[in-house]
Amino acid sequence: MLTLEQNSNASLARKAGGGDMKAAPATKAGSKASMSRMAAAASTKSTRKEPMDSAKPPKTGCWHCQGAHWLKDCLTASADDRAWAVEKMREVKEKVRAKKVTDSPSTGEVVLNGLVMLPYVADLGADTTFIPRQALATGILPADDDPFDEEDEALDLSRQEIREKLDELLVAAGQCGFSPPDMNQLHGLVMEFEDVCRVDLGADTPADIEPLNITLEEGAKPFRARSRHYAPAQRQFLREYTARPEEQGFIRRNDQTHWTCAAVPVAKPHKPGEFRMTVNYRPVNAMTVPIAGAAQEVPDSAEAAKGACGYADFDMPKGFWRLPLHPDSQEMMSFVTTDTVYTPTRVPQGASDSALHFQSQMQKIFAPMLYLNLLVWVDGILVYAKTPDEFLDALRRLFTLVQLHRLKLSVAKSGLFKTDIKWYGRVFNGVGISHDPDRISALQSLSLPVTAADLQQFLCATGWMRDTLMDFSRTMQPLLDKLEGVLSDAGRTKKLAAGVLLSWTHAEAAAFARATQYLRSSQTLHFPTQSTVLCVFSDASERGWGLVGTQVAHWNDGRPAPDQQHELLVCKSGLFDPTAQRRSIIEKKAFPIIWAALHLEYLLVRPGGFHLYCDHKNLIYVFSPVHEVKRHVRGKLQRWALSLTGLTYQIEHIDGTANVWADLLSRWRAPSEEVVGEEHQAKYRNAAPPAANRGKNGNIVVEDRIWIPSAATELLQRIMVVAHCGSQGHRGLDPMVTTIKETFEVDSLGQCCRRFLKRRLLCKHVKGGNIIPRPWGPTYNPTLRNELLPLLGGQLRRMCVSVVLKDGLSHFCELVACDSATSTVAATTLADWTKRFGPPEVLVSDQGSHFRMRPSAKCARACQLNRIWC
Repeated sequence: MLTLEQNSNASLARKAGGGDMKAAPATKAGSKASMSRMAAAASTKSTRKEPMDSAKPPKTGCWHCQGAHWLKDCLTASADDRAWAVEKMREVKEKVRAKKVTDSPSTGEVVLNGLVMLPYVADLGADTTFIPRQALATGILPADDDPFDEEDEALDLSRQEIREKLDELLVAAGQCGFSPPDMNQLHGLVMEFEDVCRVDLGADTPADIEPLNITLEEGAKPFRARSRHYAPAQRQFLREYTARPEEQGFIRRNDQTHWTCAAVPVAKPHKPGEFRMTVNYRPVNAMTVPIAGAAQEVPDSAEAAKGACGYADFDMPKGFWRLPLHPDSQEMMSFVTTDTVYTPTRVPQGASDSALHFQSQMQKIFAPMLYLNLLVWVDGILVYAKTPDEFLDALRRLFTLVQLHRLKLSVAKSGLFKTDIKWYGRVFNGVGISHDPDRISALQSLSLPVTAADLQQFLCATGWMRDTLMDFSRTMQPLLDKLEGVLSDAGRTKKLAAGVLLSWTHAEAAAFARATQYLRSSQTLHFPTQSTVLCVFSDASERGWGLVGTQVAHWNDGRPAPDQQHELLVCKSGLFDPTAQRRSIIEKKAFPIIWAALHLEYLLVRPGGFHLYCDHKNLIYVFSPVHEVKRHVRGKLQRWALSLTGLTYQIEHIDGTANVWADLLSRWRAPSEEVVGEEHQAKYRNAAPPAANRGKNGNIVVEDRIWIPSAATELLQRIMVVAHCGSQGHRGLDPMVTTIKETFEVDSLGQCCRRFLKRRLLCKHVKGGNIIPRPWGPTYNPTLRNELLPLLGGQLRRMCVSVVLKDGLSHFCELVACDSATSTVAATTLADWTKRFGPPEVLVSDQGSHFRMRPSAKCARACQLNRIWC
């Protein structure tokens, strides 16, 4: 409950009295006695009040110049200044203040300092009365003195700000779905460890961890940076930036050091006049012997996060300033500004060993929780659990470790509970890890890069997402080629690339547009689980390769691999260089398998092994661990197969048409036919006639006839062909219109049929009972069979035979000239027809031997043709 109290003279009097005044029932005589006692006390207080000249100066100082004297004694204040200061003082005193009112203590209890509640006895029978020192010190207050101590007030305000932030985090946790019965436990847990929280970096002692000790190479000599010329705004920024760390003890002045690196204030983009502090430590880093450490990729070690009910993320305020720097390494990290040289006592950001030392120390501190309920990446901490009780226990263990090692957590950059949480550009939930949609939208909204540096930055940003994108290499290859062509001439540094302006052709601009739209196909990577069945699908073409790693939670032996319920783990792709493009087909097919064995070992090594699928049968015998390889196939593939040694796997052949997982590298998120149908219906639904309604099968009908939109040109052409080519031959206009009207409702059907017949050049025109054939050619009028072929000249003079291919539906005819009627010619013509128009359902031919011999029969079986001999 909040009450508002006006800070008037009466309230100040109550404050000075040491407590709030409460009204109690009393008799009239008692009231008069009380009034008389109060008047006597007031007169006594007025008589004891010291004169202003003998009173000590106010703690807040002069209201005009902040000096250690009263306002009336200020020598620099004019009459107007005194009037303004008095008016300001009155405004401060009259300001409305909010107070938090809690439950009052019960009878027989008293609250000490607002924290501890103790029992008390009203009358001890002693001869001496004890008065609190605070009440004695504030019993008599000068008129211009501030009743609050500045340091205590600042400390209280800092604690109050931390508690307000913690209350906001608790409210956000409840809104995100944290279990309501456990909210009280969460609140008590957070308030118990509020001392580990900070709003900003404070003058705290360094963390209780191993200090960073930098080792230099033998023969390293001290480096001294030359003085730089800074702009006035940069000089002012350096003075303001170094003032606070020096006051807190993070840096110290050291004009006797032999090492100095230059301070470089970097302007913040899109923020004029604001800078970011950096130090050029490259000369010292070049002489540093780097330390060894391990930093595992987050998606590779997040198996325990699968099925988590919620996540909490924490950040450390100025995390590098919390780590101590070894005294032997402080001098070499010194930096020079415009005024003096500073030597840091904490780990500086920018040293070659800083980030790895930070990561290794955090992994050492949180080792009991690491990869079980916690992930850490430098100064970022992610906590997760599968149940609310486990979540609270994980938070308690985290806060205990943070408090034990004197670390601090930022309440401004932390979250207590979220079901979906953004952590270092990735979104974590109970299913898997995906990339931040806001980041993807920002990349999609980029315009064409102006300089080579802009294009380089775009490719670097998208390269971080390649594990979640199908067919990444082929999509980004045009942009990589353009960047490579520019950098090969201008130079590969970012500074040189920023000075190169790009010119874009229509093809290159279209490639960039495809690349930006391609980012929306980023997939969610599921958490890998050892209890699932791991599957690896690989494929390769003439120019590139690709593979997909999936897992199946419930494997069904009765179903083929493509029909299982797969969960995506990783997808990789690449392009062959000119040397690799000259390899054989079997070597190209084997390359993604070997690549997976070398780079995806963290997924492939598991107790149950994994299933390996490829669409090349010969690889089954090369990589099969149970078959003996013959001598003539040994060589490069046999050497490559050594990479699979030590892995438990089962390699299986999968037909090319069924290898859908690898084929999806170029069309991963293609919508299904149902989705496309729904989108098309929703798009053209408003164009339907007023009398149209939805039928039983979901189609739009008009008087029991299916309505066909005018924009569905392909569907209309198919209907026209069926209506025109009937069992009675090629129909004319009226029979076509009548046939179509029986089943379909088409706008302007007569005009559509008339346009179709006018452009139909593959069949004879029929008008009434008269057949009007198409006119013959004007120049040549052959009367004998194949008379035209010798007249064509060149090689066609020897071709005296033609193969006739005719489509039974459209009556389309194709003539293939040849020198003789052989089975090879027949097989070639069938293969060419199948490549252009697809395999026909039924193949009808005469009893010619060239159609019945082995090449033609083999071609028919390969094309899956059903042959009927007449």
